[in-house]
Amino acid sequence: MRKWEQQKMNPLQATRIRCPCCDTPQVLLIDCSVMHQQLIETCEACCQPFVVEAMVSGDEPATIRVGREDGSAHLFSHMGA
Repeated sequence: MRKWEQQKMNPLQATRIRCPCCDTPQVLLIDCSVMHQQLIETCEACCQPFVVEAMVSGDEPATIRVGREDGSAHLFSHMGA
């Protein structure tokens, strides 16, 4: 089964990120049926809000951008289980 066929069947994909405020590892679920999305999440460890931007392009892994809500730091990641 091709990757894009799997995404159609299950558009939710897990991605591992680190909180841009305290560097604690976390797992987020990204809806790959949406080409571009921006979310506000709250760190489970430090309770600080942070911004998650996900960009999906065809059958490529989603590109994830994670940053502080005030825009002072941005980290980049790729989709991973």
